[in-house]
Amino acid sequence: MLIRIALKQQTVGVIALALVVAIGGVLNTLAFVQIAGTTPAERAAFAQQMTLLGAQLSYMLPVPVRIDTLAGYLEWRWFGTLVVIFGIWAAISASGSGRGDEERGLVEQWLAAGVGRARYLITRVAVFAAVAIIVIGAMQLSILLSADGEPLAGGDLFAMGFNLLATTLCCYGIALVIAQLVTTRRAAGGIAAGLFIALFLINGAGRTADVGAARWLSPFYLFERSRPLTEGGALDPLGIGALLGAGVVLLAIGVVTFARRDLGGTALPGTSRESRGTRSPSRDPLLRLPVLGPLRQQRIWVAAWLVGFVALSASLISITRTIVDSLTSSEVPFLRAYFERAGLSVYDSFVGVIWLSTATLLLSVYAIIQVASWSADDAEGRLATILSAPVSHTRVILERLATLLVAVGLIAAASSVAVYMVAAGQGITLDGGRVALAATLLLTIPFAFGSIGQFVAASRPRMAVVALSAVAVFSYFVQQFVPLFGWPDWVANLSLYTLYGAPMSGDIKWAGVAGLVGIGSVATAASLVALRRRDVGA
Repeated sequence: MLIRIALKQQTVGVIALALVVAIGGVLNTLAFVQIAGTTPAERAAFAQQMTLLGAQLSYMLPVPVRIDTLAGYLEWRWFGTLVVIFGIWAAISASGSGRGDEERGLVEQWLAAGVGRARYLITRVAVFAAVAIIVIGAMQLSILLSADGEPLAGGDLFAMGFNLLATTLCCYGIALVIAQLVTTRRAAGGIAAGLFIALFLINGAGRTADVGAARWLSPFYLFERSRPLTEGGALDPLGIGALLGAGVVLLAIGVVTFARRDLGGTALPGTSRESRGTRSPSRDPLLRLPVLGPLRQQRIWVAAWLVGFVALSASLISITRTIVDSLTSSEVPFLRAYFERAGLSVYDSFVGVIWLSTATLLLSVYAIIQVASWSADDAEGRLATILSAPVSHTRVILERLATLLVAVGLIAAASSVAVYMVAAGQGITLDGGRVALAATLLLTIPFAFGSIGQFVAASRPRMAVVALSAVAVFSYFVQQFVPLFGWPDWVANLSLYTLYGAPMSGDIKWAGVAGLVGIGSVATAASLVALRRRDVGA
């Protein structure tokens, strides 16, 4: 019974993730033939160019090896990115198992039914492992079926899947331990996801600079030590052993601490004490003001995003000149044409592409995290408390969006200043007006995502994060592969990121911007209707 219910809770997420990674694997497999060519000369030229490009992108992707083969391309381009996606998925799932079920009262129900704490959490871990195997297996099968004659050994792909599974379970163990140290699912998921992004960036920095022993703390470094697709299926004994060992130890710690701590408390000493109740309101005047009140409660979170986003933007712009020179000297005609269609042939256009494409994606993630917190407010009773203040449904919907847009506006403004200053230091002249306009139009992306997510959260709270993540991934894939495969414009316009356009290069799609604003407005109106019609917490 417990296993069946745990599987039922994962059904929607499993189906969505399996489809996403399967389609992503197919598209990357087909893209290799398109971009690398078919003749030995084309493959050799492609490998030379991608080796140069890979050196410039080492802060995000591993150094490419045997890039003239499908196996080497997938190992570099697909699995190098996929591992962090699975890590964040593990963070979300572990925070739900280790803290979310407890907040919703499900753990108390199982304990009352005679299920032990350790058995409960071990079952949740086992179900996640089984689900991860299914998702990875679906992706591997889709890649093999779409290889179309390219040499790709099933055994090598299986070894890569095992390496990915070990890394995912290690990340799950880390997140499970973190969930025992905080009191809410929101904090557990946010801390774990932020930690994994930081560890991913530390590993990237370690490819070009000496970061010392800190790199060994990153499960992504241990994952990268094994290159089974380019080394005949061989796994690095030290890397895979460390992942499995750390995963087992962390999962055991998570289960033991969960079994021993108080419900609602943490594993840290002195954190389970009851605080003295009070009926006096807070003296902080900001908490009484619309928008500023919720923004003040998120001040540390917003400040961390602002600092990290500024640092990342400055880092991306600092390598613009080197990357553009490498791309425009490509000896592969198809590759050069792809870069030109994507707007990567001149410095100011490339600044817009590398900065704005990263900004739209990360700000979408920010919006998804906010939607996750809105769904949690519904499930954990905070929304009911707010509405009983009394606060109208309209104010709740509009204040959430306004808070999101103010936070995003601060982040985008600081990032645009950093981009302009670093570009000037690189000898790249940017139009200040275009930079400001691009930063302003960035608000349309989180507005559309936040409104869509709020509509789903108001009608089906448990599906909000999955649905919005699917929209983000679909939009990302469409934007990446339309110029590669030469798909028509109507397909490109299915992506919210494509609707945003490329303001830095002068391609301001006002119709697309209007479409984003229209999508957000319609979704907001629908949210008002949905929230009034549904019982809170149902």
